[in-house]
Amino acid sequence: MRLAGWKANRKVQQGEEIGLRQGLLTGIALGLELKFGFEAVSVLPEVYKIEDVDVLRALQQGLRTAKNLIEWQNLYRPEKRLSES
Repeated sequence: MRLAGWKANRKVQQGEEIGLRQGLLTGIALGLELKFGFEAVSVLPEVYKIEDVDVLRALQQGLRTAKNLIEWQNLYRPEKRLSES
């Protein structure tokens, strides 16, 4: 009984995380388009590969302060610091 309950609870948690991730991605897509224009949507395939909801939350929050698309991309690609030139 306990194992079945644990499995059911785990499935609920996984479903919640999937829903949260999808909501964050939708918000990021809209935010990118509104802040940086339709061309910014071209980075979405790369963003969709991000599984970590904490990273996605940070990206969503970063849309508030990033001055340009490159600055925003540097939030999730610090190892590949992009330049604005």
